[in-house]
Amino acid sequence: MSYAEPQWAVHAGSGYTPDAEFIKEITASELLGMDLENLVIEPMVVELLKHADHINEVKILNCHTKGTIEKAIKGKNAGTIIPS
Repeated sequence: MSYAEPQWAVHAGSGYTPDAEFIKEITASELLGMDLENLVIEPMVVELLKHADHINEVKILNCHTKGTIEKAIKGKNAGTIIPS
């Protein structure tokens, strides 16, 4: 499942700032355990991912950057991956 958002990905801290740490991959449990103030995705979606039978991961993509969706379709790194 891909989630397109006008933000690059998941960043450590309280939302995106230019110096925020980009998180390339993080499990649903790890992400929820960080208790971040602002997430690019609703925490309930991450919680449901932990128990999902048919969804293995969520990819957070910036849909406002040309070529990002194409990269994701081709299996290239294009944002943050949240495996269950």
